[in-house]
Amino acid sequence: MIGAGVTVEENCIIYHQVTLGIKGIGKQDGFPCIRRSTILGAGAKVLGKVTIGTNCVIGANVVVTFDVPDNSVIKFSKQSFEIKERKIL
Repeated sequence: MIGAGVTVEENCIIYHQVTLGIKGIGKQDGFPCIRRSTILGAGAKVLGKVTIGTNCVIGANVVVTFDVPDNSVIKFSKQSFEIKERKIL
C-alpha cells in the first residue's frame, strides 16, 4: 500500500506487504519520502511525515515513524530498534 502523497526516488526496492502512508485515520500529518537506493523489507511500515535517507535498509516488519539518516540499517533486535551504519561495498 503506497499512499497518494508518498515520494519514492529511483533505484529503491520495495518488497511485498509494505505500507507507506499517514500515521492514522483522519490524521493528515504528511507522507513519507523514501530517498534513492533504499530497500524496504517485506511487511515494513513507514508512517507519517518522515524521510528515509539514501542507501538505507529497513528490515522486514519494522514500523518506522521517525527520520532515518543516510546509509542506515534498521531492524528489530530483541523487541527494540537497532540502528547502525550501512557499509557500502
